Amino acid sequence: MLLLILILAAPPAACDADGLKKVEAVLSQVQVEHQQHLAFAGVREACTLHPALDQAAQASYNFAPQEAALMEARAVAAAPELWMAACPGGPRLVAQLIALAPNQRAAPLYEGCNLKRFGISAAAYLQPKPSLLGILLAHQVHPFEAQAPHLIPALLGLAVPVDPSVTRPALKPFIALPPEAP
Repeated sequence: MLLLILILAAPPAACDADGLKKVEAVLSQVQVEHQQHLAFAGVREACTLHPALDQAAQASYNFAPQEAALMEARAVAAAPELWMAACPGGPRLVAQLIALAPNQRAAPLYEGCNLKRFGISAAAYLQPKPSLLGILLAHQVHPFEAQAPHLIPALLGLAVPVDPSVTRPALKPFIALPPEAP
């Protein structure tokens, strides 16, 4: 009963709909491999998130994938009520995922978290790398889906069609390397 109260008490994120629309508008202008990180960063800017989600979203683009995955797991552990609201499979599903190789986690996540509710097909979801954070953030912005319909697929790691008329410069590395010695 206490768990049910926690789940029902988990408030959705307070988001700025106009901010989410701006993120949506930019998604088609970046390379596909950067869309999920842009979506994470955009939701982080447009929404007031639980501190654990905010920290994991920041870590997703500041750390190596292994460290970001650890931050995702910490977010789930720090906000179990949000995870239960976002994923009916709950902690039991997370425990099952730990035993699987990363490339085997998409199908159990699709089923266990009922991603069909976001209009995502099972075949489409088997393509991206699964992200617990993506599922958590998709659940948080789901009430704004009408204003930003490509945002949830981007959060879940699915490609948003890229506008071919936009010239995309190559991204520079995040880390500034020291100048080479002569």
